Amino acid sequence: MRRLMVLLVIGLGLSLVALPMVNGFAEAAPKVLKIGNTVPLKAKEGIQIKNWLELLAERLNNSGGLRVKGERYNVKIISYDDEYSADTGRAAAERLIYQDKVKHIICQWGSAPIVATLKVAEINKVLQIGNGMTEVTMDPQWHYYYRSPSLFWMAGQNFAYFDEFKRRGLPMTIVQINPDDITGRGATKKNLMTYKNIGIKALDNLFYKRGTTDYTPFATKLKSLNPGFVDTGATRGGAPSLLMAKALYDVGYKGGKIFNNMADAYEDIVNKVGPQAIEGAVGGFKDPRQYRTEKWVLDLCDAYEKKYGIWETDATNWIGGWFILMEAIKKADSLDVDDLAKALDGMEYSTLYSKGKFVARPDKKNSRTCDSVSEQYPGIIRNGKFEILKKVSIEENYSKTISAYGLSKIYGNP
Repeated sequence: MRRLMVLLVIGLGLSLVALPMVNGFAEAAPKVLKIGNTVPLKAKEGIQIKNWLELLAERLNNSGGLRVKGERYNVKIISYDDEYSADTGRAAAERLIYQDKVKHIICQWGSAPIVATLKVAEINKVLQIGNGMTEVTMDPQWHYYYRSPSLFWMAGQNFAYFDEFKRRGLPMTIVQINPDDITGRGATKKNLMTYKNIGIKALDNLFYKRGTTDYTPFATKLKSLNPGFVDTGATRGGAPSLLMAKALYDVGYKGGKIFNNMADAYEDIVNKVGPQAIEGAVGGFKDPRQYRTEKWVLDLCDAYEKKYGIWETDATNWIGGWFILMEAIKKADSLDVDDLAKALDGMEYSTLYSKGKFVARPDKKNSRTCDSVSEQYPGIIRNGKFEILKKVSIEENYSKTISAYGLSKIYGNP
């Protein structure tokens, strides 16, 4: 009898040991999905993009990872410094593709390294989901590039700015100030087309070298031209926007101001220069805590602040590539680049910043849905605080952008 009890105990123990192996034995250790990224790590936007991607991967892995065709994957972010340059960007891309064997590159920020990466990624069939101002990425010769967010589809937001300036009785004349590089030149060209089609007269276009710290000569020239408003174009948030705002204030410019990255800089400007330096300026909203109510969005914001000890909004709109790639993988149940391209075709998605949709670019003779239109949240500074002017839907942004560029014949009536 005693021997029988011992055998029963041993049998029970063996069954408990074997329990995790039921249904096809114990689950294998997760595979690793390497996702590549290049950003300028001397820019706060680049640092924050890297931080966000590492946090998002960490949270995904801790929650069980990705499931693709029944297999489990943990994500590893491999991010290199591209120094916002073509040469360094290409070298970083080559390292990702040839050395790290990456097949998916996301959330690149600068136009020069993005274009340099294209030339390596295309021939190696690597998927890119990036940002960037340049329209070179929309050429039909590229088959695996998807842009989000897109700085082409911005007229919905711009119309809100212009309506505000009209309400204030400002002349419909403008001067642009942009960095003298592929991003700044691209922004200038795009905006000139918009201004012409909606009846705004461009008086001049000014260009400064990135790294400039004294914008007084540009502000002085602008004041002499005395436009109804100034568009600071692709001027980065943080110190560049602060120094630009200070120079405009110091020379006594009283017109309207468009700071597209105002959400990243207005508090510093108010605190260091004074609220009057920025009163009435308009720009895009980037703080999801101010306009999103979804629990997953707010949880991510809280997680970022907890992990890094500070809440930062400079890169919230530049990390859309992560959410888009995850949605495409889920939709395709595949990591294969061709399968993901099919899933991305016309796909609607939600990022930390806003909801969006991929669309074609017939004006570039490109029928592939490689570009994206998103919701927008234009804001204005009132009494030292940033307030939302209005929410611009995907549909409104799409139709107003087509109208602003004079592309109705090509796109049809949206």
